[in-house]
Amino acid sequence: MTCFKKLLALSVSALLIGCSTTDVQPMVSAEQSMQLLQKAEVCCTSFGQLDYESIEQPGLYDFALTPDSQALELSTGKSFVQGVRLPSNAVEGIKVKVISTFNDSVYVPNVMLLDEHFNPVTTFGSEDIDYDSGSIFNGDQFEREIKISEAHLHSGRVEYLLVYTTKKDMEEVTILPKLDQGTIRVGRHNEPRMFDDVVIEHSALGSFQIKFSYSKLTEVKLASDNAPSIENAVVAAPVVLPLATKSEVSSPVDTIQLETEAMYIELVEKAVRENQIDKALRFVEEGEKAGSSKLRDVFFDALKQGR
Repeated sequence: MTCFKKLLALSVSALLIGCSTTDVQPMVSAEQSMQLLQKAEVCCTSFGQLDYESIEQPGLYDFALTPDSQALELSTGKSFVQGVRLPSNAVEGIKVKVISTFNDSVYVPNVMLLDEHFNPVTTFGSEDIDYDSGSIFNGDQFEREIKISEAHLHSGRVEYLLVYTTKKDMEEVTILPKLDQGTIRVGRHNEPRMFDDVVIEHSALGSFQIKFSYSKLTEVKLASDNAPSIENAVVAAPVVLPLATKSEVSSPVDTIQLETEAMYIELVEKAVRENQIDKALRFVEEGEKAGSSKLRDVFFDALKQGR
C-alpha cells in the first residue's frame, strides 16, 4: 500500500489540490446508446472528411466512443467511429490488436483498412472476432489481431484504420456462460455468473484499446543485419500527455452531453479502481476538453476511496 501511495503522489503531483463531492450518473445502457446514435448528426459524407488520430509510437492506446464522437452512415448501418492514421516509420509491417472489454454491455469492434486516398481496402467483421474469457486480472473481452505487411504500408495501399460497429452487431447479444468452480476458486466469485449464464447486450458506445506492435525505422537502422521480427520487437510505452490545470482548460461553446459525461466518469473510476492512473488521467483530460467540469473531482474521489 505504501508503494502504491507513492505512485499516486507522483502521478497527480501536477494536479490542483482540493476535492469535492460529485454526483455520479450511471453509465448509459445499450438501449440508450442506440437512441443516442439515432439522434447523433452524421459528421461526414466521405471517409476523407473524418478526423484521424496519428500513431507515432508502438504501444497500447485507449479510445472511447461517446455521443460526441464522429458518426458516419455506412452500408452496414449508422455508427460512431474512431479513425487512426497508421505510423509512417514502421518497417517489417505492423501487428494491430483491438481489445474491447465486457462491462454491463460490450462494444463489438469492426475494423476497416483504407488506402492513402481513403478508399476502403478490406474489412474485418464480427464473424471472425475472438472471445477471451478473461482471468482474475482481466475481464471477458473481444479481441482481434490484424497483420499489415510492409509492402502494403509503404505503397500507400494501407494508410488508415477505422473502428466502427454495425447495425447487425448492435442488435445481437453475447451470452457469457456460468463460471466453473475453478474460476470461482481463484477469485472471480462476486459475479452474477456464479449462478447462471449472463446475457450481455451490444452497445453503440464504449471504450476499447488498440495495441500497435512494430519496429521503427530508426531502431532497424541501429540493429544488426538480422533485424527483429514484429513478434520480437520491443514495444515502447505510449506517450502520456500532461494533464492541464483548471486554468488551462478552455470551456467549449457547447456544454457536454450528460450521457457523454457519465461515460467519462465511469471510465475514470474504472481506471482508478484498476490502478491504471495514467489511463484515468487521459480520460480526465479528454473529458475536460469535451466540456466536463466534474472529472477532476471524480478522479480525486476515486483515489480517496481506493486508499
